[in-house]
Amino acid sequence: DKLIHRIGRAQPVLCAMPARVVAPDDGESAAPLLYSTASPSMRTSKSLTGIDIQRGIDDRFHYCMVFDRDTSQDKDGILKNLTDVLDPKGSLESIFAGSVMSKWAEEDPELFRELGGSSIMMPNMHTPNMNMHIPNMNLNLSEMSMPGSQFVRMPRSKYVSIVFSKVKDLLTKTCGFEVCVRPSVDNDQLFLLIQMENVSTINNLASVFEVAKPVTNAAYALHDMEVPTLPSEAGRWNLFSKPPRVQAPLHMKFSLDRRTNFQESRNEILGRSKRIVDDLVKECEASRLDGSSSTRLRHIGIPVMATLVDEIETEPADSDRRAVLQRVFDFVYEELRQRSPAGGPYAAPPKETDRETFEQRLQRCRSPSLDELRTAELCSEIEELDMMQMVFKSVCSLVDVQAMTDQGIISGFFPMHTHGVLQGLQQGFGSMSARNVINLPNGGDIAAVREYFGDEVGFFFSWLLFETRAFAVPAVMAVIARARLLDFVQARLGTFLLTWFNQCFALALVAWVACLGANYEQVASRKALAWGIKQTQVASVKLPTYRKQLHGSSRVTAIRFFHWFVVMCILVETVLVAAYVSDVRKYWIQISQDPSTTPMVKHEMENLAKLGKYVITINIQVMAFLWRQLSRHIAAHENFRTMDEKSGAQMYKDFLVMSAVVYYPFIYLAFFASSVEGKSKQDCMIELETNLCLYFIVDIASMIGTMVVSQILKCRAERQEQATAKQLNKEFKYTDAEEQAKRQPYQDVSDDFMRIILSLGLVGMFAAILPFIAFVAWIGNRILIKVLAWKVTHILQRPLPRQQVGIGEWSGIVKMVAF
Repeated sequence: DKLIHRIGRAQPVLCAMPARVVAPDDGESAAPLLYSTASPSMRTSKSLTGIDIQRGIDDRFHYCMVFDRDTSQDKDGILKNLTDVLDPKGSLESIFAGSVMSKWAEEDPELFRELGGSSIMMPNMHTPNMNMHIPNMNLNLSEMSMPGSQFVRMPRSKYVSIVFSKVKDLLTKTCGFEVCVRPSVDNDQLFLLIQMENVSTINNLASVFEVAKPVTNAAYALHDMEVPTLPSEAGRWNLFSKPPRVQAPLHMKFSLDRRTNFQESRNEILGRSKRIVDDLVKECEASRLDGSSSTRLRHIGIPVMATLVDEIETEPADSDRRAVLQRVFDFVYEELRQRSPAGGPYAAPPKETDRETFEQRLQRCRSPSLDELRTAELCSEIEELDMMQMVFKSVCSLVDVQAMTDQGIISGFFPMHTHGVLQGLQQGFGSMSARNVINLPNGGDIAAVREYFGDEVGFFFSWLLFETRAFAVPAVMAVIARARLLDFVQARLGTFLLTWFNQCFALALVAWVACLGANYEQVASRKALAWGIKQTQVASVKLPTYRKQLHGSSRVTAIRFFHWFVVMCILVETVLVAAYVSDVRKYWIQISQDPSTTPMVKHEMENLAKLGKYVITINIQVMAFLWRQLSRHIAAHENFRTMDEKSGAQMYKDFLVMSAVVYYPFIYLAFFASSVEGKSKQDCMIELETNLCLYFIVDIASMIGTMVVSQILKCRAERQEQATAKQLNKEFKYTDAEEQAKRQPYQDVSDDFMRIILSLGLVGMFAAILPFIAFVAWIGNRILIKVLAWKVTHILQRPLPRQQVGIGEWSGIVKMVAF
């Protein structure tokens, strides 16, 4: 009723949704009703592709799970006529956790009798990538449906309906979330929107998942303590002033018992401070206020001062008690000033001649106020990012989202954007205005990115910003080396000074690359302390495919060894093919340069020699493609326990393969082209510098081109839905959920990190002989950070809030590149 009253005459959009969420321990279930999704802050705006979007309608939801209504074919388009699912029980076992299946079998034995008594899955084996459809099983349908067979066939529409109902039931009853089911404009998809709003549910999950929150400033003041601080990252680049400091409070795991104990302690401290103030007033009236009175201010000075300030402000200006309170205030202020650190709230004036008046002292002591201490909590409130992490962990503990995607049940599961916060990031961090394009992001922008997108994305942009700033040092030296000033010096003073400068530049570059990774570890450690990540153990999400009984087994060891064997085979094949083709090219070039060779043969040999370059390039690209395909399938059977372990092991393998792909053409020009092709070293260096500059340009252009293509595909999909909606005589207007479902999914930062690290390796290897490459890389990084910021705020779906300390395993790869 309150919601309808606030909407007024607005036309509500109705959908089925629970009236409220009851915590699991309440013993009640939520009654469904027609819930209006209209909102007084709802507004219509245009997307990048010109489609009308109802903004603000879905801001309260945390996640969206997209179910495909048209389930007549799977995501690979294999099933067109056959719509049955073979062994639905085995398929359900690959989706839901074992505890869920056991409880489900007890609650609904009829359904499980219909599903069949056994599954085709091996005992204690989890195969989420297993497609349960008959064409992919290479089995004979007539044999599987023989009398007495244990396998059961179920219509796919019924199977998807069972999964959908169970997922919704788990989210509402087991997890205590609110859900909203909304169809798409062309009725081909269902959007299951998930929200966690119930306070009891939030507190229970925060205790279960041990969410770490910073201790509040009021809690520090209540215990007469200063908030710890650290020098900010911005101060590292300012050599002429004292670096500013940022607060780094202690982060504590959320606990309801700890919160209750703190509230009781808070009331006791405030009561004791009131008694101390009364005693000090009596001693002041009796002229017995001396050093012995200061012992009572130990560990409670700030609450006593807050109580004093509150009583002074409530007393009339001309009362006798106010005069006594002022004398007590001066006494307490001097005691606190003597033990206050430099720069603290009670620190002495910068000069002895500066005398603070009573009003100035009173103004400095108004924070924290007594009201703030009375309402102080131990830790800050649970924020949106914390709730998103709790929802994600809750869903992953019950349902294997990847298995649902592989079976074609859902086409997406992503966090929802909060339009108000996202709009602020788009106008600041991700803006392409002339002013923002020139300026780099600052520490505040990176902190805002981390608070909205999570630790992984925050540390990625922190590293990119750090590297871009660090590139300025070799870039300036490269400009000096490229300038005509050195040519003038060389003409006047000879080549000695130029040689000396080049050697100094090479040595400085070696030191710069070596110190880059170590310096960022300090920056990342400082940020982890300020963000509260280092003080708490980051719990990685456990993979549903992990099987404890297979951990350390000979089978898993053999698979992991085989994975490395494939890496070495690809690297050896690439080197051997490149060496063989280079020898053949050298032979052809020698024949073409032989004076006795006929013009026709000479022309053919020259063409074959040119063709050899492309043969090597094609072989490298083919090997890279085969590696991506093979590695993905091998990694699925390596039985990693967590996502961090899996991604860390994959990073090193991918880096070795991609290094061979990217670095070979440049290494060939630098070391082998002069002997194979007979070119002069000067020509090789000119070609190498040209190709390196072209690499940085093409790398940025290819990323921008990919973004443009994704937007074109999104626009095409929206136009097709618009045409379908017109056929159904429906108003075509997207909600936030539907517009975000059309966005490109955010995978992870691996591809972008690989691009950055490979560029760093090129600078480290070749900038000593081609200094201008450092300047080109610096310009490329400045463009890259703006393009990626625009991409993550305008094009991609919101990433899953993964927890991470620093840049993870990439720090080891940075050290490898530096070495």
